[in-house]
Amino acid sequence: MLSFLVAPMLVWGSIIPLVGEPLSRLAAGKTVIAFDGSGPNSFKYNGVEFLQSGWCHVNYTEFTDEDGSKTSGDNSTVRRVDSGSGTVFESYPWGRVTYQFETAGARIHISVSIHNDSAKTLSSFGMALTTLKFPSKPAEYDGSTPVLGHNVGDPTALSMSYGSGALVLANEDVTQPLLVGFPWALDRPRSTVFPIQVNTGRNGMYPDSLPFIDRPIASGATLSFNLSLRFGSRGSTVETLASDIFRKFAAAFPYQLKWDDRRSIGTLVLANSATGYATNPRGWFNDSAIDVITPEGVAAFQQSLLDYADRSVAILKAMNSQGMITWDIEGEQFPHGITYIGDPRIATTLAPEVNGVVDQYFKKFRDAGLRVGLTLRPQQLVVSSDGDSATQNEVTDPAQLLIDKITYARNHWGCTLFYIDSTGDISDPVDAGFIERVAVAFPDVLLIPENKNTRYYAYTAPYTELRAGFTSTPTSVRRVYPAAFSLINTSDGDFDTNHSALLAAVKRGDILLYRSWFNDPGNAKVKALYAAAAQP
Repeated sequence: MLSFLVAPMLVWGSIIPLVGEPLSRLAAGKTVIAFDGSGPNSFKYNGVEFLQSGWCHVNYTEFTDEDGSKTSGDNSTVRRVDSGSGTVFESYPWGRVTYQFETAGARIHISVSIHNDSAKTLSSFGMALTTLKFPSKPAEYDGSTPVLGHNVGDPTALSMSYGSGALVLANEDVTQPLLVGFPWALDRPRSTVFPIQVNTGRNGMYPDSLPFIDRPIASGATLSFNLSLRFGSRGSTVETLASDIFRKFAAAFPYQLKWDDRRSIGTLVLANSATGYATNPRGWFNDSAIDVITPEGVAAFQQSLLDYADRSVAILKAMNSQGMITWDIEGEQFPHGITYIGDPRIATTLAPEVNGVVDQYFKKFRDAGLRVGLTLRPQQLVVSSDGDSATQNEVTDPAQLLIDKITYARNHWGCTLFYIDSTGDISDPVDAGFIERVAVAFPDVLLIPENKNTRYYAYTAPYTELRAGFTSTPTSVRRVYPAAFSLINTSDGDFDTNHSALLAAVKRGDILLYRSWFNDPGNAKVKALYAAAAQP
């Protein structure tokens, strides 16, 4: 690192690359930073100024007492700048913070340490970490949606491309949760000036869908993190500027899924939810005439279930599918939210009419050479004492609950395909560590979680829907796990508009789901896509 004084500020320019830094990146240009008495006052890339304000400050702090009570911290500060080391020091009534800035090729690295000197736990904080200005409005900012990354199951590499070039804000630590990014523009609608914000806990000004960042700092402890600003010329992308971040994430959470069969899978839905039919309370075949109350009615229902299986086997074989997933082997007695029970252990308890026939039902598919599967949930169903209502309750160990359910389904029916319903919120799924435990326990099954983040793809093939606009495994996932694949439910989806995207997805290994209890018009299109994908 070469430095020289230029009154009244110090200019830093990089002449030595980071270890492993490709020469091609250096050829793209270099960064220069400058300091004055208040901290950094210039970030330049190839001579273009990107720093609007170098002001760094902790905006809010929340502390937790031993009894759980919470108080706000005093964030008045005394600042000291060491231009020689590129470091800003701040002292607060509760502790101290250091910010260090250095350049390396076309990057600026920002290292931050927060030390808690108080007797309480620093449970959450918010920080302003300089403000940038771009030559023009970044393409990724739509004028209202924050550009943020949280590191919870996803690497943080946020692209801000501005026509003549691009900048990526990256979190160098891929394993620890931290919310960073550009929440808003300060000069809308021009939208070229953006503060860099860093948070733990939950920020009330951000969307509720973002995960809670649980990263407390105990009394006497220090939290450290390292961010980088990666600059590139015209044509640079997040892939070219942050490929090392994606490799680092994949190394921290290695890809483990082994499932070579990518043929289609049929979906089977046996019932309709909360019908209230007097003699068919679980809504089998959505038929009010079905009787599961009398012995004669139960016998007729069981024969109908086996006939349903025969018809489905014929469709699955004609489609050259690898197997099927039955969504509701327990029936659908309860309303939405409880619709899919996801617990094969209590199927015959909840629906006594399947006792004596459910084994035959699954055997018909296995005898035809097809894999079988069903829906599971990482919650525990609790039925009211009168049997008229139920809740799905969270448990302390959802991984073990799924392991128990899978063990039962494998031992009784040979199931190897499992749709995992209700794995958290769509933007905040359950921590992927739980699904990794399940995958390690059963390396020969295919887990298909409803909600997911990037890390889920290391162990599972997550569920998506064509009708919701999903046509393939996201590019952001394939940056990390090139072999990752998804299951795409094509029911009621637009095949024609998305034909090219679906064909490319099948060629890459994504699996299409389709209705297999009747000849849905979409089935022929699924079959045609697989036939086209098989062509040289």
